Amino acid sequence: MGTSAKELTNFINKYHKLAIIDILHVFTDITESTNINTRDVTLLDINSSYVTLKWKQNMYKVESAYLKEASSKQEVFFQIAEDAAKNRNVAPVRITKVLWPIDPLGLLVIFGVLLPPIVYVYRPFLYWIPIIPSVITPYLDNDIVLIIIMILEFLIHICETFFILLPKLKYYRVPYKHYKCWYFLGFLEGFGPCLRIEKEAALKLSKYKKY
Repeated sequence: MGTSAKELTNFINKYHKLAIIDILHVFTDITESTNINTRDVTLLDINSSYVTLKWKQNMYKVESAYLKEASSKQEVFFQIAEDAAKNRNVAPVRITKVLWPIDPLGLLVIFGVLLPPIVYVYRPFLYWIPIIPSVITPYLDNDIVLIIIMILEFLIHICETFFILLPKLKYYRVPYKHYKCWYFLGFLEGFGPCLRIEKEAALKLSKYKKY
């Protein structure tokens, strides 16, 4: 069953305000430094010539070659929106929450990261862990070795946080209020938070155009 123009605009105005903001920044004279609140933007219409947007009391008409080539208005809007997001070097979707490590693999990684400092403080713990081969335990039963492991872990996780995780936070437009939590997870886990972000983003992208 076909979708009416009214239904489409209502859907976009409810779920895709971020896309409207991208289009306004890229295809109108609104500068990148201008802060646009989602409450102030509206998609008014999509026709065969242009997309009509509203920001506060200002009206904007965005033309695109897609309008003549696309098979549906929905396809037109999302193609323009994806082009706008790409132009701004951000993803079409946004990660709005902190993704904590609740899966078994994530918890196992945290255990592995915390193991050296635990063993350093309480050495008998090293010999209670069945997953560590007995041939390795004598090498780990050494303060210098444990300190080196902890320093290397921390340095590697710092690099992963600032060179891999931080760009992903910016690309997926994670709210700044969550950055401290993401940094904490990055320092603790290293690459783990990046995998969770990509998994969540893939899920959002799979639903991006559905309605």
